[in-house]
Amino acid sequence: MRVAKFSLHTIRAIFLLLILGCPIQGFSQELRVGVQVGPTTLDPHFFNYFANIGNLGNIYEALVTEDREGKIQPQLATSWETVTPTEWLFHLREGVKFHNGAAFGAQDVAFSIARTKTVQGSPGSFVTFTAQIKAVEVIGPLTLKITTFSPAPYFLFDLARVFIVSAGSSAASTAEYNQGTAAIGTGPFRSVSWSQNAEWMLQRNDAWWGAAPPWASVRVRIIPNDAARVAALLAKDVDLIDRVPSSDMARLEASKQFAVSSRPGLEVFVLNIDTQRETSPFARAPTSGQTKNPLREPAIRRALSLAINRKLLVDRVFEQSAVPAFELSDVGDQERTGLAPQDYDPVQAKALLAEGGFPDGFELTLHGFSGVIAGDVQLIQGVAQFFSRVGVKTRVETMPPTVLFPGASRGEWSIYLTGSTTPYAIAPYKFFVMTPNPDKGYGSGNRLRFSNDRLDDVLSKALVTMDATERLGLIKQAATLVRELAPVIPLFHPVYSWASNREVADYEAWALPFTRVMYARPTAR
Repeated sequence: MRVAKFSLHTIRAIFLLLILGCPIQGFSQELRVGVQVGPTTLDPHFFNYFANIGNLGNIYEALVTEDREGKIQPQLATSWETVTPTEWLFHLREGVKFHNGAAFGAQDVAFSIARTKTVQGSPGSFVTFTAQIKAVEVIGPLTLKITTFSPAPYFLFDLARVFIVSAGSSAASTAEYNQGTAAIGTGPFRSVSWSQNAEWMLQRNDAWWGAAPPWASVRVRIIPNDAARVAALLAKDVDLIDRVPSSDMARLEASKQFAVSSRPGLEVFVLNIDTQRETSPFARAPTSGQTKNPLREPAIRRALSLAINRKLLVDRVFEQSAVPAFELSDVGDQERTGLAPQDYDPVQAKALLAEGGFPDGFELTLHGFSGVIAGDVQLIQGVAQFFSRVGVKTRVETMPPTVLFPGASRGEWSIYLTGSTTPYAIAPYKFFVMTPNPDKGYGSGNRLRFSNDRLDDVLSKALVTMDATERLGLIKQAATLVRELAPVIPLFHPVYSWASNREVADYEAWALPFTRVMYARPTAR
């Protein structure tokens, strides 16, 4: 009798298929995915943008990663310990190879951390995640020590956003990453071809250190239009879609053909406001000759916040796909401040307009992105209507994020829609409202340059406070100050939803807006 011999890789693959309940013949099939927003670059350190972090996690890896619930798990580091409050020792995974066959080691981690500080022309720097690092010391091929300038209670969450590339690619430019020649990671898939805003082809990395991904290849189609994305799923042109629009949820949930999975998201969307300039390009009094920027006044900014009926807005635009946001972070398992929501009050909003020196209102243009989240254009239009009802005559202009965010960085807007993931409670405060400081990684999303010394002081203390109770007290102080100063206006936290064709795949929703294709489970045919 002949005994079949299998390699360890083959045995691992068969085992994975058995626990997934998938027949062997389905193992090599292609998964076709429709996403609303694809990566804007293949350079993992160029643009700190949720669509880049989410998509590029399919080909790159970090020392640690966030799981479906947003909790930290090992990835390229298998373990770590704090030697002192500012010294972290990381033990790296053995046998890891980059897609080009080069061995992974501590030198690659040191290079990648350093590279975040040297990438040119970034519209959103990754330095916010690495500025707290004082030194990286390679102890051995698979051991390194990272020293921070001060205690860092959220350090692991920041490291989860820093993807590792090979030190051998030190000369590679962002253009070479985008061309694909330098887009080499250690992840479960490798990039084969990429056409921005069109299609991204991935191929299984058979040398990956983990259990073999259940798909030989993945075709990611970028389909910004919600109706078109759902139509592609219904026509079986794609097997899995993200950002299921609320208008189609009930139909898909009721169908035996399709499966829907949803989860409240760790993300907040806000209006970022021009608080600093004496004149602003799209905010002015209706009377001729009046050029003063109304948005410099905290009372005016509080008025705009109170003018918005968040619950009504979210219900009408998103139905069950979002929840109102009255603060930057109170979502999921975050450290909660316990502050009572400051809700819709148009009467008080009009009084604050008068207190701020604009009893007759003013003219405003609200800029927003389109094609990023289901209902983003309708949301901006709804906010404009609420502003207009209290006397702020508001126009709307929307554009792709690749135009909106660079324009914001250049100061071209007066108030615009933006968003950020909130992996920990202080993250959106650090990102949106701290005075921009590239050396410290503060304010990388504060494109309109708001600055307040008192708020900076409270948040700087919170970011280095290890005691959880003391840190929560500081977060509450920061939340109270943000409410008083209103440099940003929180709008909503999304609920993330994915839908799949039951004949092909199952996908469990994440608390972060990441479609990690290896976790799409093949289903029996």
